[in-house]
Amino acid sequence: MPDQIASSVWLIGIVLAALFSVVGNIVIREWYKPDVRYEVGSFYRAGASAVIAVKLRNYGRRDATSAALTVVLPDEIGDVSVGDQSVQMEVLDGGKSFNHATVRLSRIVPTQTIDVFFSIKDRGGPITSGDETFVKSVFYDGGRGKTGLPLRLRLLPLWGLLASVVLSAAVAVLIGLAVLRLHPGIQRIEREQQLMSSGVLSALDAQDRIVTVTDSLQMMLSAVVPALDALERVVTVTDSMQSRGEAVPDPIIKALLDYHSRRSDGHVQDN
Repeated sequence: MPDQIASSVWLIGIVLAALFSVVGNIVIREWYKPDVRYEVGSFYRAGASAVIAVKLRNYGRRDATSAALTVVLPDEIGDVSVGDQSVQMEVLDGGKSFNHATVRLSRIVPTQTIDVFFSIKDRGGPITSGDETFVKSVFYDGGRGKTGLPLRLRLLPLWGLLASVVLSAAVAVLIGLAVLRLHPGIQRIEREQQLMSSGVLSALDAQDRIVTVTDSLQMMLSAVVPALDALERVVTVTDSMQSRGEAVPDPIIKALLDYHSRRSDGHVQDN
């Protein structure tokens, strides 16, 4: 049984170590790389133009370099600008007087958010048709831009549960190892308790036997004493009869009288 417990504990430990290694590598790799996410903002009107913004944010832990944003709009582009003037922006394709444009941002550092604005002629209607977005692609060195929050942020409520499960498993393994190390000592204590229990039981058995013998002797004495008393009374009666000259009626009583006389004279000794 202890060998089976040890094998199970070591197997669980190996599986947990492998799981931690895999998860750790994935977390480190995902943590230390750029992760650019984009979001299309609402448009607003400014005179005869309609302006719409594309928001780019780096959720990673490394700079995203050469980020290229490609858009296709329903009308000619009047102007392309960036909200942060410290960011270097270059129009690679299309742009002003075209309905499409590809712009490149030199660098997006971690946690930085950059707004790229596109202005087109305002024709009074919505800029996009239905749910179709005008952003066609976002690329950067090492990856491709995505929409929505990163997976680690979406799963943030589950990290606490996962951490508690992993911690519970680790504590269970440590307790199992501690029990295995203490198992010989526990067995020794159990054997000592068994020996003590057997010694106590033997002493109790001997005491019970002594009590039984004592009770038997007391019962024997309680039976002998009345018999001796009766014998003394018989001897007293027969002595009285003999002193009055009366005949003793039974030979057994005569024998008892003779035995009593010899005992009184010292011819008979008690064993």
